[in-house]
Amino acid sequence: MSLSSPSPPLPMRRGADAGLAFGMLLLDAVGVGITFLFVIGSSLDEALDPSSVPDPGEASVGEVAAIGFGLVAAFAVLSCVLLLRNQARISGTLQGLVAGVALLVALGSLVSERAEAGLDEAPYDSETSDTYQGPGGQCRSGGGSEECEGTAG
Repeated sequence: MSLSSPSPPLPMRRGADAGLAFGMLLLDAVGVGITFLFVIGSSLDEALDPSSVPDPGEASVGEVAAIGFGLVAAFAVLSCVLLLRNQARISGTLQGLVAGVALLVALGSLVSERAEAGLDEAPYDSETSDTYQGPGGQCRSGGGSEECEGTAG
């Protein structure tokens, strides 16, 4: 009795691989559709009651989109790895592309959300600030002149 290593799986036929790729793309589309429904629901909540202050633990629209597209990307990466290991090259490659696009959209929604949040902050006002402003400005602790920058002593 000889112990031989198992043979690698045979490549999948092109027709079967293309059919599997189509089915996987449909599953990805369902995930994207569900994400859009959650994003639309989240944005409608904000639009219908603009005067309400959001709870600190409540996810914003950009965060909901990032979570949804992140989950789609995770599913696509997992299926890409499994498909490529089983010699389904067309399906695996398409799932890799879907994962890349979904990850870019998720990161883009987070960057957009952070940029919008940064625009809402009040600009720095040097007249009312009590922090050190540089040479000729305030001293840091109110002590002697050696603590003030821009003064000799």
